[in-house]
Amino acid sequence: MVSATLTMRYIEAQIIATEETAEILTVELQPFAEDQSVIQEQMGDPADLNPRALLPNIAIKFWFEEIKDSPSFRMAINQIAERYGCQPATFNLLDSTDWTVEWRKNYKPILAGERFIILPPWEENPEPTRIPILIDPGIAFGTGQHETTRLCIQQLEKHVEPGQRILDLGAGSAILSMAAVHLGASRVAAVETDADAVRSAAENLTLNQIDSKIELIRGSLSAVQNEKWDLVVANILAVILIQLIQEEGLLQSVKPGGRIIFSGIIDQQQAEFLQAIDLKTFEVEEITAEGEWIAVTVRRL
Repeated sequence: MVSATLTMRYIEAQIIATEETAEILTVELQPFAEDQSVIQEQMGDPADLNPRALLPNIAIKFWFEEIKDSPSFRMAINQIAERYGCQPATFNLLDSTDWTVEWRKNYKPILAGERFIILPPWEENPEPTRIPILIDPGIAFGTGQHETTRLCIQQLEKHVEPGQRILDLGAGSAILSMAAVHLGASRVAAVETDADAVRSAAENLTLNQIDSKIELIRGSLSAVQNEKWDLVVANILAVILIQLIQEEGLLQSVKPGGRIIFSGIIDQQQAEFLQAIDLKTFEVEEITAEGEWIAVTVRRL
């Protein structure tokens, strides 16, 4: 008997979204995708070192079996696109019978900071002098492709000191937690509210053989509120960061002399975000940017 997978063909769907709507679109499109795998691809030329070579729009891609294709199936996808102000999706029938061949093409090694390279487990490390962080992008909760991840890693390289206790708030796939361990942190707590993200992070920690060095916690800031940290990294959307600062005491989670690295902030939100920082007890040490995104590093006086 011939396996049906040998003759099954797949259709690639693509929607162009803004950076502001890409995350919610990714979640809403997962039920239409094979294995719920939806990827985000920054438009522009990722090989160009000039940050402006990357365009502000995001291509959202996913794949589904040709047998599922119908006018009503496509209409349901396009209704989601329209809801978020996007043009209708484009659909392309693939030559390959294996959708994973096309899916894997979107995940290549990514240089991060001066010391790290983030790569999927099926890729060889092309930069053996860099520390590899393996990320299985299955259902992505942070694959290193986003500017904010790289901005945070750059700051971690500057400020993590051996023996420090570090909180990774909104840990996603735990990339930043793993980078902190490699940089010498003695204890890292990776805190994440999303159950699927926690499972993804646990798999990545095992994949990197680093699971014994990171405490993975499903919850929010309140789960670690009684502790004071040498450094906190919070790569979350600006509106949530402001809420954590104003309503949940995020600034008080770091020791005197300690630092907080914030990212997930669009450059137009910089002024609004800085207003939430208590400049009587904190100083802004550095603001770095890549594309339209910024990271803000502050130190408690």
